[in-house]
Amino acid sequence: MHKKRATNNSGFAAIIAVVGVISALVALGGFFLFSSKKPAEKETAPSDVATRNQLSPEIDKILVGKTQVVEELAQNPTVVAEAKKSSERNKDLTQEEIKALDKKWVGESEDSSYVNGFITNPVALELIKFQEKNPGFVEIFLTDSKGLNAGQTNRTSDFYQADEDWWVDVYSQGSGKSYYGEIEYDESAGSQSVSIYVPVKDGKVVVGVIKAVLDILTIVKEL
Repeated sequence: MHKKRATNNSGFAAIIAVVGVISALVALGGFFLFSSKKPAEKETAPSDVATRNQLSPEIDKILVGKTQVVEELAQNPTVVAEAKKSSERNKDLTQEEIKALDKKWVGESEDSSYVNGFITNPVALELIKFQEKNPGFVEIFLTDSKGLNAGQTNRTSDFYQADEDWWVDVYSQGSGKSYYGEIEYDESAGSQSVSIYVPVKDGKVVVGVIKAVLDILTIVKEL
């Protein structure tokens, strides 16, 4: 009497899972390769003219979609109001005063009331709510139109952002444009990530900038 050989369903499922992961990593590897070869083109691409023909359709679709989600956050009334408030408060600061604020921020301890004020204010709470609904974003922060932090989910390494290329690009001399950057290690978030940059507007006036750091594993999971 012949016995039927039992089908190893668990083994087959494991093989399928491994193949899926490998496929995702291959696709992501293409993104890494592109990022290292053509950073300038991708860095300056706004969301409405995204790099659809330069990345794989799957990766491009994810990043364009995530950018649109952050653009919705930029329209949150609390976000807009706090960006306006901070911009008005800081509009007359000199460069020396800005440098002093940045130095103060860097020198503060993690649990200082000064730092915590930016992590617990109304706009920070809105950013945290957004983060809870979109857990792939490991760090989000808002600056005003001067490039100074207005609220954030994590402590950033510095307080002044307008001396960074990404901030200059998204502010775009006051016209504002959304785009996403390269894969890199984000010190504040503590992970390999892609940063998404979006202007905050009051009407047609740019009153702030959002930087949202997307964990690279989120892209892998959605491929």
